Amino acid sequence: MQRRSFLRMIGAVVATPMIPTVGAAGGFSSSTYDLAILHAKKFPLVSVGGLSKRIGIGKPQAEAIIEKMSSEGLLGALNPTRPGTVKASSKIFVNPNAGLAKAYERRQARSAKAKHDQQTTRPSQPRVSDMFSHLHQLCKANGMDLSPRCFSGVHA
Repeated sequence: MQRRSFLRMIGAVVATPMIPTVGAAGGFSSSTYDLAILHAKKFPLVSVGGLSKRIGIGKPQAEAIIEKMSSEGLLGALNPTRPGTVKASSKIFVNPNAGLAKAYERRQARSAKAKHDQQTTRPSQPRVSDMFSHLHQLCKANGMDLSPRCFSGVHA
C-alpha cells in the first residue's frame, strides 16, 4: 500500500507541469493567450472560428480570449456577424510586406541616381598635345612646310 501511494505522488509531480494553468477570468491558459496574441500579429482580422482552428481551442474559449484582447486594446471593436461568431480587427497586426515596399523605394532611388551619374559623367578626353605632336612629325616626314604658329605649343 505504501508503494502505490508513493508512485501516485511521483506521477502527480511529473504530470503537474503538463496541466495548463487556467486563468481566473476566461478559462484559458496564459500560453493559449500568448498564442492568440501571435495570431493577432499575423492576421489583420481575428475571429472565433479562425482562432479556435489555428490554436486548437474550443469556441467558447476563443470568444473569451477575443473579449479579453479587446478589453486590453489589442483588438478593435467587436463585430458579431452571426450568433456565436465574433470578428474584430487587430491593432497589433504586423504587415510582412511593409519592409519590401521600403526596400523597393531604396532600390528605385539607387537606380535613378546611377542613371543620373551616368548621364552627367563625360567620356575621358584624348590628350590633344600628343595628337598634335604626332601630326607635326607626320608633316615633317612628308616634307610639308608649316607655319610655326600652327604648332607653337607642341614640342617635337
